[in-house]
Amino acid sequence: MFNFGKKILFLVFIPIIFMNGCNSDSSNNNPDENVTKNKTIEVYVDRATLPTIQQMTQIINNKSDDQKLISWSRYPISNMGLLKSINATFFTNNSDLIKSLDSLILTDEIKKVIIHGNTLWAVDVVDIIRTIEDFGKSTEIELQFYDDGSAEYVRLYDFSKLPESEQEYRVSLSKDNIKASINGNQSFDNSVENIYGFSQIYPTTYNMLRMDIFNTNLPLNPLKSLMLNNIKQMKWDYFMHFNDHQKNQFYTFTGFNPEKIKEQYKESPNENFIFVGSNSGTATADQQIDIITEAKKPDSLIIPKSIQEYDLFFKGHPSATYNQQIIDAHNMTEIYNKIPFEALIMTDTLPDAVGGMGSSVFFSLPSKVENKFIFYKSDTDIDNNSLIQVMIALHIVNREDVKLISDIE
Repeated sequence: MFNFGKKILFLVFIPIIFMNGCNSDSSNNNPDENVTKNKTIEVYVDRATLPTIQQMTQIINNKSDDQKLISWSRYPISNMGLLKSINATFFTNNSDLIKSLDSLILTDEIKKVIIHGNTLWAVDVVDIIRTIEDFGKSTEIELQFYDDGSAEYVRLYDFSKLPESEQEYRVSLSKDNIKASINGNQSFDNSVENIYGFSQIYPTTYNMLRMDIFNTNLPLNPLKSLMLNNIKQMKWDYFMHFNDHQKNQFYTFTGFNPEKIKEQYKESPNENFIFVGSNSGTATADQQIDIITEAKKPDSLIIPKSIQEYDLFFKGHPSATYNQQIIDAHNMTEIYNKIPFEALIMTDTLPDAVGGMGSSVFFSLPSKVENKFIFYKSDTDIDNNSLIQVMIALHIVNREDVKLISDIE
């Protein structure tokens, strides 16, 4: 915890901070000009994609005048007009964001801070809470968490395999664990019970990719009792209700305009299929090429849901170096790999069918899109693979649609 001397020392440097801006890399004007009438600050932090997309839609949908401090690792914002329109400052890292928040709390009567963060990386939120609490000014704190992707569901599945008595015991420790982390007495352990335990201390909402996990047969009663009144299903239809100005804000945020893809869909009367690629850690280019070859066969015993009559699109993994090789092998149309698949969902730019390598994408697909197949590594033990098993439990995929790369070798 900061001691009083450190806070006083920090206060001395506030004029310097304001003269130079909150952050040498920030992309907006002086924070003095942004302080809002109701003295509420909104903070947005994320290291991934899915939470960022959801946070973007919240900002656009809510249209609040509150000052916003933003740090998104995968979506840096340099558009000054966009930042000004949402009353925001962008920071390239959380440390600079926290310094700016400190300066605002010290110099203004900030009544409330709403923190939007990544559930899996709740440690980032803990760091922000700690700096607020260190001032001892009784600032109200509200938390909004958003799922990182499928990782939380793998953890929930594994947690469900523990005896209920052990689940209850771990949940009973979570409140003290979180408090100790906020107080600086111990580092934050992002175990399931801790990342889902914040509602015991602050008003908290968990925006879940699949809140129906608690409607399955998985035994999760201790967590369900803890979370039931604090969970919310992620929404994908915000964009459909946006006006033109809001849609343009979304395009600017994401660097994505769906019109090109929609035109590509219309170029042929055939239905459309997107193959979801992976990086080399899961499958080689040749293996993925072979999978598509097999899926095009009308009489395949391995992939009975043929894609022979579909127009083929390819959404490669952002870190894969061989995407073009796969595209060329089957004369596929590329969907730029940096575009998050979630943006296709948000803007209703989805194909008729999807298939490919195992991905958290399948957790958010609406039921109107047919799931053709999902492939995993050859050394996968399906019965003991937590990701596959939780997908089966959530009815994302049927057991017979789960394939191994070795099936076609």
